[in-house]
Amino acid sequence: MTLQFILATIQILTALENSAPVKSAPVQKKPAPSQSLFVSQGLQELLKVDIITLTPIEALNMLYKLQATAKAETGNI
Repeated sequence: MTLQFILATIQILTALENSAPVKSAPVQKKPAPSQSLFVSQGLQELLKVDIITLTPIEALNMLYKLQATAKAETGNI
């Protein structure tokens, strides 16, 4: 490396260190969905169920009902 290159590099680095910090563009967040899975009617129903006492047929019926609710909430009927 030449002395001129080193001096030019030092000048550039010094100028960068002394300059004001560059502000980055603000991070844009995606809009929240209007109906979140975590506050959906189906989830509220699921949290009310005592899964320990469900019979197999009751569990299948509950899954069918929850799937129908999820389809209705998302418009995938």
